[in-house]
Amino acid sequence: MGKIIISEISEIGKNTSESSDKKSNKGKDGLYGVYVGGEYKFAADAGFLFDNGIRAGKEFTETDFEELCLLANIRKIYRRGIYLIQTRDYSEKEMIKKLTFKTDYDENDVLEAVSLLVEKNYINDEKYANRIVEIYLPKYGYGRVKQELYKRGINREMTEEILQNSEEENDEVQKIMNLLLKTMKGLPIDDKKTRDRLFNKFVRQGYGFDDIKKAFRKYNDNEYESDE
Repeated sequence: MGKIIISEISEIGKNTSESSDKKSNKGKDGLYGVYVGGEYKFAADAGFLFDNGIRAGKEFTETDFEELCLLANIRKIYRRGIYLIQTRDYSEKEMIKKLTFKTDYDENDVLEAVSLLVEKNYINDEKYANRIVEIYLPKYGYGRVKQELYKRGINREMTEEILQNSEEENDEVQKIMNLLLKTMKGLPIDDKKTRDRLFNKFVRQGYGFDDIKKAFRKYNDNEYESDE
């Protein structure tokens, strides 16, 4: 079996013979191009080079070098994931979708990279889900919040557990009554058109039928006290 010898390692952007693949790394500091026989093979950060003993003149078997190329590609996807997380949070499912949509990344490599992001706690579905609940629950009903969590890739079991834990601190009926007070200014809801419009609005916001009916009944009976 032949040997692969690293002929050169140079910082990205400082070697004019770099392949077009490096254009995808443009603007990313701390990356180095790895060459064999003067031909660019992959880009890697200093940590990856050090951990794998990659340096100019180092020999690898063909099998070991193929494994290095695979690991370097996973690391590249991993770096892309970290870059994306700098702008917004992602669930594990969202990140997989983002990294596979309109890219030439291998799906298995993406799964490996995302697993590493989870392992390093860059992606934490539970924290992400709790943050979503904190943002949406004060304004919407459980149904809408559950829908939002599913849409963002949070699994059913985690969604149910997180919403169940928030039940003691969340009074759906009181929230609806606060919205009624804000909208109606304490005036009675005495016509069907207004009642239907408001009812449908609360349904769209994810509140349950029973909670909406109870809130309407208490509001019309003047049994309310705003939490605002």
